[in-house]
Amino acid sequence: MSAQSRVFDPGISTESDDETELLLDAVGDIVRGQVDRPLSFREGEFQVEGVPVKLFKVLFDTGALHKSYISANLVEKHRNSWKSCIFPHRAVACLADQATRIETTEVVRGVLSFVSDDGKIEYKGEVEAIVWNMPGMDFILGLPDITRHFVELLTSMLRVSQSEVSSTALETDICCREMLSCGVTER
Repeated sequence: MSAQSRVFDPGISTESDDETELLLDAVGDIVRGQVDRPLSFREGEFQVEGVPVKLFKVLFDTGALHKSYISANLVEKHRNSWKSCIFPHRAVACLADQATRIETTEVVRGVLSFVSDDGKIEYKGEVEAIVWNMPGMDFILGLPDITRHFVELLTSMLRVSQSEVSSTALETDICCREMLSCGVTER
């Protein structure tokens, strides 16, 4: 039995059946299809020494209480052109689990920027990011930089997310009712 079918719903039998699994999988597909990216991620640009680099995965992490982080792979790729803005920085960062500690040796200073979803507003700020190996992610924007430069952007992201989630919940409810009326029934 998958984790999806362990959700308690008095209208769904607790016994595993293919129709219930099909319905839950369809609902999951609908919800995932409504949002192009996870709600706390955004695309942006990081400019160092006049060299702009597109960042495809920037995580807005209000739990990163002390600093922002940049991908070590990204820094290595641009090390020669960024060399005057890469500085030694020996520190130990404690991750959210409060047990994992990582040693860091460098920071990069540059200008991080984002454009609003409608393309009308640019949000920009100078940040200093710790270089860290984080596969699959370009940048983690920590709380200090969010509060200094990007509060309005985060607020707009939360508003959009709230309306997307509300809209998705309504559409999911409508689609579930349509599926049930098309022959997927309880047992």
